[in-house]
Amino acid sequence: MLAGTTAATMKRTIAVINQMQTDRIIGKYAIGGAIGATFYLEPKSTFDIDIFVSFEADPGRQLVSLDSIYEYLGRLGYKPQDEHIVIEGWHVQFLPANDPLYSEALAEAVETQIEGEKTWVMTAEHLMAIALKVGRPKDFDRIRQFINQAPVLAEAAITGSSSSGYGRDGGILYQPGNKVISMSQNKVYDEGKLNKILVRHKLVETWEKFKFRIASENERIDG
Repeated sequence: MLAGTTAATMKRTIAVINQMQTDRIIGKYAIGGAIGATFYLEPKSTFDIDIFVSFEADPGRQLVSLDSIYEYLGRLGYKPQDEHIVIEGWHVQFLPANDPLYSEALAEAVETQIEGEKTWVMTAEHLMAIALKVGRPKDFDRIRQFINQAPVLAEAAITGSSSSGYGRDGGILYQPGNKVISMSQNKVYDEGKLNKILVRHKLVETWEKFKFRIASENERIDG
């Protein structure tokens, strides 16, 4: 969960991205990657934000391009740094939702807030499926986090947050603080929904190999 100064600075970054949407520079976007995962998991130290957008033209809109994004942000004084552009202290990378899995993750992203600023984040299940597909060691570590992370069920009572009203696959999405939690099956992800995503995007075999690896690692630890 994002908190304190981190949440305050990210709020300013997201406000700039939301204004880009208002000004029709981009359409719907979704936060993914490590920062997307912090809406469900304990936070990792990073100031990189992956913003996934569709580069296809919506009806009545011109084709979205990185050039138009960089030109718009440049006029506001934000400068590129390597593959990122620094917006209010955060290194933001705009990435294309350019295949069926990423497109689906963008379409099904859920609305949440960062200190009152509206934004969208990929579901836990799509974040897991994308991590599985990308397959780097840090991606597999993130999947392990999702598997091992238990929802902080008492947090809503502590923070005074109420249900966001989102329902999906029999679970309820809550927003205690800045965290989006699926109560389904007492996990931060819905196993049934994840399995359907894996089937649709032909990742079942990769998932089975990953689970076998985890089981083997646990046997070595227990032994």
